[in-house]
Amino acid sequence: MAAPSMSTRIPIFVLVLLSAVSASSPSPINGNGSDIDLAALLAFKVQLADPLHILADNWTTSTSFCHWVGVSCSRRRQRVTALSLVDTHLVGSVAPHIGNLSFLSILNLTRNNLTGSIPVELGRLRRLRYLRLMGNRFSDSIPTTLGNLTRLVSLRLGHNELSGQIPPQMLAHMHNLKEIVLNQNELIGQIPSYFFNNTPSMASIDFGNNSLSGPIPQAVASLSMLEFFSVQYNQFSGLLPQAMFNMSKLRVMAFEECANLTGMIPSNQSFSLPMLQLFTLAGNKFAGRFPIGLASCQYLQTLDLSDNSFVDVVPTWLAKLPKLRVLDFGSNNLTGFIPVAFSNLTSLNALALDNGNLKGEIPPNLGHIHELSYLNLASNQLTAFGAIVISLYLCIKKELKKGDVKASIAPIAVIDHQIVSYQEIIRATNNFSEENMLGSGSFGKVFKGQLSNGLVVAVKVINMQLEEAIRSFDVECQVLRMALHRNLIKILNTCSNLDFRALVLQYMPKGSLEMILRRSQSSCHLGFLERLGIMLDVSMAMEYLHHEHYELILHCDLKPSNVLFDDEMTAHVADFGIARLILDDNSMICGSMPGTVGYMASEYGSLGKASRKSDVFSYGIMLLEVFTGRRPTDVMFGTQLTLRQLDDGILASVFEVGLRCSSDSPRQRMTMRDVVVTLKKIKAEYTKLVATMSTSSSQ
Repeated sequence: MAAPSMSTRIPIFVLVLLSAVSASSPSPINGNGSDIDLAALLAFKVQLADPLHILADNWTTSTSFCHWVGVSCSRRRQRVTALSLVDTHLVGSVAPHIGNLSFLSILNLTRNNLTGSIPVELGRLRRLRYLRLMGNRFSDSIPTTLGNLTRLVSLRLGHNELSGQIPPQMLAHMHNLKEIVLNQNELIGQIPSYFFNNTPSMASIDFGNNSLSGPIPQAVASLSMLEFFSVQYNQFSGLLPQAMFNMSKLRVMAFEECANLTGMIPSNQSFSLPMLQLFTLAGNKFAGRFPIGLASCQYLQTLDLSDNSFVDVVPTWLAKLPKLRVLDFGSNNLTGFIPVAFSNLTSLNALALDNGNLKGEIPPNLGHIHELSYLNLASNQLTAFGAIVISLYLCIKKELKKGDVKASIAPIAVIDHQIVSYQEIIRATNNFSEENMLGSGSFGKVFKGQLSNGLVVAVKVINMQLEEAIRSFDVECQVLRMALHRNLIKILNTCSNLDFRALVLQYMPKGSLEMILRRSQSSCHLGFLERLGIMLDVSMAMEYLHHEHYELILHCDLKPSNVLFDDEMTAHVADFGIARLILDDNSMICGSMPGTVGYMASEYGSLGKASRKSDVFSYGIMLLEVFTGRRPTDVMFGTQLTLRQLDDGILASVFEVGLRCSSDSPRQRMTMRDVVVTLKKIKAEYTKLVATMSTSSSQ
């Protein structure tokens, strides 16, 4: 949607105020300061499309601009000190008149759809302390005038489309700057060696996912307050500053997939990172032995040194890291055996030691690691018996109290799962082009892509600005990695780093059940048997999740848009972003991310209590919708009539299933196991009836 032009009809009093500031040269003028601020805000508003009507309904001259949504003023005078409009879906470019808000200390326009250049006039905001423009579509280069913002504490320009080089003098006078975030842009060139010389308070640097090159500046190692440093997915080369491995506050060091970083990591005499939590050098050219200094990093949670040229045994000191959750030493010159002591890593969730020269038996006691859900030991010389034991353990777990449980994953799936690179995702989706986009939602976007091996896939890119979206990624990975069924969407791959997360899923060319139900073309007509087959597919997927998987999985958001079809029109249940994994039949609270109105059981929608029976309710409503063509929220269903009450006597046996599943009382609802049995009987009876009628008509 294009932003409205300046020629759009505007009330006369607004035009008068705007005339106080020239559109062609919006420089500050003498006069009443509050009038200047009002004119600047109105110019900002006029230049933007406002689909949620946040500005249109609230930014009116009938109230003081100090009471407008997103605007804060100083206590002593009517001067704007903060403009914060986050997640407001504003569209268009930022008016240069913003540079006239001379008292502004906070400008936060995070996660909108703002385009064009970042106004050079922002450099006039000498009082500005927080500049946050992340998650938009700003393009062109970073204005050199931002270097005038000498009071700046936080500069966040990540997740945009900024290009060109970083202005070399931008930080020269920003002595108070504590964080700079430029990740997920299209920046090129080198970082000047002196770039961080005058930023003694710097605590966080994120330049990840750009195309920056050259060496890492030595001055980084002199930033004594530094806690976060990420330059992953760039083209940096050369040696790392050795003093970086002796920084007392550093928590995150991310150099993943820079391709050309080289050298050896210093020994324990000059290695001291006591606060380190994440350390990744994956996808570079580091050599030598694994740094023994890591043994003293007691807070370390993620350690990824994969795809380098390290030559070493798998160190036994790794077993002394109590908080370690992710360990990846794959694709190095690993020799020797897997340490038995790894069973002490009780928090370990993922272990990869693939593509090496390890030998001997896989220690069966790895199966004692309660949290372990991902294991990759492929392409070694290991004895297979241990792998089978561990794989079976990961499938059925020790916690299971029931005897009859179907294994949910084959041993090869646990041992040989691979992770796709960020560059491959970009290439496959044509740099996330609009033409490739299949859909979008609050948690991210889905793109069609073709991997280098020719496989067509769906790439679900997570909105990294939303904490709920990141949690949904973790949940979906956990559920789909271990849950395998012909009627569940399959996770083929993942791509995950500090700034980017995506799921690579099966591509479903026939779309969703929602889409098919809403089509009016006769070619898309679904007969009784087709509709029954779809709902039988869905019921079998839910039966598996509820009764056959080694852990009980609740979907929590079952609806037609989450049922997808492959080429053969086989239904696949998808979107497990708010699913829940529990070990028993008790209800649980998951009200922080509710399902969809109309498909939620009353006890879930009002109290947040999810159980097998709340999934069954959603299934029942969907079954009735499939056979009636009516949404649960259709206007015809008022306070006196609901979808479950609609039964004209046709297809009584199917409707009975839907009505029993969507009963107001959870106790009266069927189980998914009983639903499968019943639908199979209905299908058999219908097929027999059709065959009998065909025989009669032919005689």
